[in-house]
Amino acid sequence: MVPVARVRRAHGVRGELRVEALGDAPDVLRTLQQVTLRSPDGQERRWNVQVVRSGPGGSLLLRLEGLDDRTAAEAFKGWDVQAPKDALPDLDEGEYWYFQLQGLTVVRRDGEVLGEVVGVFNAGASDVATVRGVRGEWMLPIVDEVIVEIDVDGGRLIVDPLPGLVEGGV
Repeated sequence: MVPVARVRRAHGVRGELRVEALGDAPDVLRTLQQVTLRSPDGQERRWNVQVVRSGPGGSLLLRLEGLDDRTAAEAFKGWDVQAPKDALPDLDEGEYWYFQLQGLTVVRRDGEVLGEVVGVFNAGASDVATVRGVRGEWMLPIVDEVIVEIDVDGGRLIVDPLPGLVEGGV
């Protein structure tokens, strides 16, 4: 199972969930018949999907079978919406799911290890990786000017960071 969205809050009085898609997952969410909601502490609940529709501010509204009131829906705030890996469409060469980048070792072109990708999010203009290393936690824009190579099989993200990017931290 891989996360494709995060529950932001309940929506309305009939138990809909307002969710934020991770990466290009809106299209994936619209095709799923079942999802698993996973809490930050690891609890999981499987649900049949009734409807996925567009919501305010670019969000998606997710209606699940048996989740029928706002109070019950509010309990899922902050939970991940997960789908089976085989439900994800194939990506073009050079495209990656967020979960594929998490855990990669970030290495400068000269071989210096800078840390590990601990999270990925969309910042509007580009995707951004949160990197944790000996210099603390810092943000790495996933753009052609910085990323030299993404080697998922080798577990490495090779970078040529802009001046001050690594040294500044967060």
